Amino acid sequence: MTCQMRILKTIPVTPEMLHDSSIAETDCPQWVEATEYGVGPTVRVIDEHVIYESVRDVNTGNKPKLSPTWWGVVGPTNRWAPFDNKASTKLELAAGSHWYEIKPGRVITDLAVIAASGVNSVRARMIGTTGTVFDSTLVMRSQPATPRSMWSFYFERRVRQNRGVISGLTPDRHGTLRIDIEAATIGARIGAIALARRHAFGVGVSTDAKLDLIDFSVLRENQLTGEVDLKPKPPVNRMTLTIVLRRSEFDSTWEFINSLVGTSCLFQASSEFKSMTIWGYIEAASQGPRYYNHPELNITVRSFV
Repeated sequence: MTCQMRILKTIPVTPEMLHDSSIAETDCPQWVEATEYGVGPTVRVIDEHVIYESVRDVNTGNKPKLSPTWWGVVGPTNRWAPFDNKASTKLELAAGSHWYEIKPGRVITDLAVIAASGVNSVRARMIGTTGTVFDSTLVMRSQPATPRSMWSFYFERRVRQNRGVISGLTPDRHGTLRIDIEAATIGARIGAIALARRHAFGVGVSTDAKLDLIDFSVLRENQLTGEVDLKPKPPVNRMTLTIVLRRSEFDSTWEFINSLVGTSCLFQASSEFKSMTIWGYIEAASQGPRYYNHPELNITVRSFV
């Protein structure tokens, strides 16, 4: 068996929690009740941090959030893109330094950065009433894929870390979480910034854990020439795990797993293999007292990215 199973359950970031940010919310104008809007892709407004597009003419007094027949949802504003629990909507950054200040109002233990590109580092600081009580930086610069020697350092393929977790945040319900992002290039992106609370349980993850790749690429044949073309599409990963539990954990673990239905989480099945950390959701789960003192929990996790 490997280490304990760790699940990072995300905590939604609400407008009341987001204290300030260097990223302006100027994607398009704010919705104004008295303004008459036309129809078309250029007629877009912001309402409660979401961008909407008018789908009907003579559109006046219809609040976008409450009027789906008048407005279509485009997506979150750039400032809010990393907090919608979707890695597909990405925060876009110019080269340089950017920051968020969040007042969680509750205990958080981890900060996860998902689907990042062109980012050098992410720094997390918890600032309490007495000053900074936690300070840690996640380095995401490109590194050799297999750093075994000086040769690999200088000449082998280099990869930039696209995700990571800052753990061990000092619990402070009244503190401010400061997130500093250093973007390396124009067009740097982050799919999700997740505040989470860590839950660890079980004696260990069984060594029969398995990773599967699901490829959604489409093979198409040209009806005129007979040529075959493969159109690539982003794959997803599926992880199948067996977690050996303590007898005392049987009921509480099953209750916790049930509470994760429809919830995005970060699943960490190994501290040694990064590929066994998946941002996704529980696709299926089963549990039973196979052994009296060590019941087993079987879960299948499916990734978003």
